[in-house]
Amino acid sequence: MEMYMAISTLNSFNMAWGENGGRFDWQPAQYRQGWATIGDVPPSVEQFNALHYLQDEKANFLYRQLADVVAAAGKQYTETEVASLLTESIREIIKTTIGETKASSQTAGIMKVLNTLGSTATDAALSAAQGKALNDAIAALNALLTGYTANSYCPSGQIGLFATDYAPTGWLKANGAVLSRTVYTNLFAAIGTRFGAGDGHSTFNLPDLRGEFPRFWDDGRGVDAGRVLGSWQSDAIRNITAQMYLYGQDGSSSQGAFGFRKQGERGLVWSRNDNNAGVVMDFWLDASKVVPTAHENRPRNIALLACIKI
Repeated sequence: MEMYMAISTLNSFNMAWGENGGRFDWQPAQYRQGWATIGDVPPSVEQFNALHYLQDEKANFLYRQLADVVAAAGKQYTETEVASLLTESIREIIKTTIGETKASSQTAGIMKVLNTLGSTATDAALSAAQGKALNDAIAALNALLTGYTANSYCPSGQIGLFATDYAPTGWLKANGAVLSRTVYTNLFAAIGTRFGAGDGHSTFNLPDLRGEFPRFWDDGRGVDAGRVLGSWQSDAIRNITAQMYLYGQDGSSSQGAFGFRKQGERGLVWSRNDNNAGVVMDFWLDASKVVPTAHENRPRNIALLACIKI
């Protein structure tokens, strides 16, 4: 009785079905047509052998190519390692072709993948997960900026100071002008008629800040009590009081803003000691003797253009 050994997967690539038996010589046209080429006649053993032989030869060809790669890499594989054969071969090809060269903007090579956005490495690439995280962050930022235009980050009604003699785009001079409530809807919603009601129904007034100093609203603190937001306040100074004592012709004197001068013997000023007629004098208060003066009260300042955001 003839004994047969089982065929292993790897060994099967070293043989082909029907290679030692008779095989039908299929022509290309017949092969493409399939079984229809013989009609209703049952196929012969030789025809079957030829077909299976062709299939095995195709598989054997691919196996030999892969085996050459394995041999070139100096590897030996068993049937249990067949699954990793292609991966190992590709690694060997990469190593042989480009070695351990690191990739750069100018050179192809190996580059590690990072799963973080916080790295400053120049020889690494982002993972797909971090690429998505970055894309999501950009999309969220764009959503926040939707509808924004130049200067739109400032709210309507904001007061700004500029070193130009014209209002920038998106701003108006704070000069008390009368505006339409419908054209400047956002600005009217912000300040209303706080600085003037215009014609009372279709217009309103801008604040007139020309030549004025701003004072921050007291808002209940009590330093500038009773003020309404946007109200105007005139200038004022603290009250100045003083006293002067006269002692006749030679005893009188003045200091600071007070001054005097003798007018001659008139008998209108009496001496404290002898009740004799003293010397008549003119007295005055002149603040310019001790501080700079003008027709108004003001601190040191610089002129800038006040504007309001539309």
